[in-house]
Amino acid sequence: MKKILAISLSAFLLLSLAGCTNNSEIEQLKKENEELKQQLANYNVDTDTTKNTNTSSNSNIPKDSTISFEYIDTSEFPDCLSNGVYRCGSDFEPGEYYILSLFADNAEYDISNSPDDFSYSSSRIIRKIQANEGQYVKLDYALLVPSTKFDLSNLKKYGIFTVGTDLPAGNYKIVPISNKYSSKYASVTGNLAAYQITSQTPFAEEEIECKRLHEDQTYITLTENQCITINNAYLVLVEN
Repeated sequence: MKKILAISLSAFLLLSLAGCTNNSEIEQLKKENEELKQQLANYNVDTDTTKNTNTSSNSNIPKDSTISFEYIDTSEFPDCLSNGVYRCGSDFEPGEYYILSLFADNAEYDISNSPDDFSYSSSRIIRKIQANEGQYVKLDYALLVPSTKFDLSNLKKYGIFTVGTDLPAGNYKIVPISNKYSSKYASVTGNLAAYQITSQTPFAEEEIECKRLHEDQTYITLTENQCITINNAYLVLVEN
C-alpha cells in the first residue's frame, strides 16, 4: 500500500509539471507535492503502530487454545534465590515464601535443621512455605520468592488459572509448547511441560494431580473451583 501511494504521488507530480506554463504554477505544485509527502509520512507512522503486538514468544500456540502459559518472567525477581542451599536468618529472612518452578514441575525443595540432611518433597510447579530462623532450604531449578513480592491479584502471570472464572469446566487436551528453556538460572532441553491441579487454592498442601508431560499431548478433566497451574503448555477445550 505504501508503494502504491508513493508511485501515485510521483506520477501526479510528473503529469502536473508537464502541463505547467510558468514558474508560479510549478512552485505551487511543488508546495502541494511537499504536503502530500507529509501526509504519506503520517500514514506510514500510523500504519506502523498497528503491527502485531502479541507478546507470546512462541508461534506453536494455536489460536483455538483456551489458555496457554510458557515460563515465569524471571526478570520480575532479579534478587530471588535459586539453585543452592540457603540458611534462613543468614541468606534470607524468616517468613512466608513461594517456590516457583523455572520449568516443568521442578519446584522441589526441602527444609531441614541441617545443611547435610535433605529429603526432597514431592514435585510441584508452585508451592507456599514457611521458613523459620536457623532452618536450611535447598532449591533446584526453582525460585524462592518472598510473599511480599508475589502478586496475588494476578495469578495468571504465574500460569495459575481458576476453573469457572478463567476457563470453563470440561475436558481439555494439554500440549507442551517447547522443549527448550533458557534464563540466567538455567539452559536445558527436554520434557519441560507440566500441570498441577488443586482444589480451591493453587497452594493446597495436597495436590490432586501434578504431572510432567512426557508425551506429545494428554487429556485432563477440570471441574468447578479447581485451580490448574501450567508450565510451558497450552490447553484446548474439547467437546464432552
